[in-house]
Amino acid sequence: KEANRFVYDYSIIHTKCPGMGTTLVSILIKDKKFLVANIGDSRLYSYDNNGLKQLTEDDSIVWKLHKQGRLRKDEIVKHPSGHVITKSIAMERDIDVLIQDFKLGKENLFLLCSDGLTDYLTDKEIEQVLEQGDTLTAKSSKLLEAALNQGSNDDISIILLSDYIK
Repeated sequence: KEANRFVYDYSIIHTKCPGMGTTLVSILIKDKKFLVANIGDSRLYSYDNNGLKQLTEDDSIVWKLHKQGRLRKDEIVKHPSGHVITKSIAMERDIDVLIQDFKLGKENLFLLCSDGLTDYLTDKEIEQVLEQGDTLTAKSSKLLEAALNQGSNDDISIILLSDYIK
């Protein structure tokens, strides 16, 4: 909430930055559990022997349609309102942040990423990269390369965290 207020106030004070904002996904791991906060359409995924699982939900018009069963997940990107988010850092001075808590599994691999990745790669394509026996650095590089090869021209943020892969 403090980061939101800082960016919001900065955009008001600095006239060259009207409407400045960003999305956010974060994770805090402590004592066999983890807390997750997200705003906008940046996402957190977990990957284990059960496959890839999206843990966060997008703050967007199309995600609401998806949750209502009116839009399949693979239709989100192509929808005319596909990039319209309903919440972001600095959209308003005060925001509500959804914080979720989860229990850690035995082995954990987390992917924090922006829509520059997920708008261009399907969950299955991401999963195929993560299941390869590479290092985290190699997996990140392959995800980046795959998104760029699919035509991503958006910012691409990729963070991989694991307690069993280097």
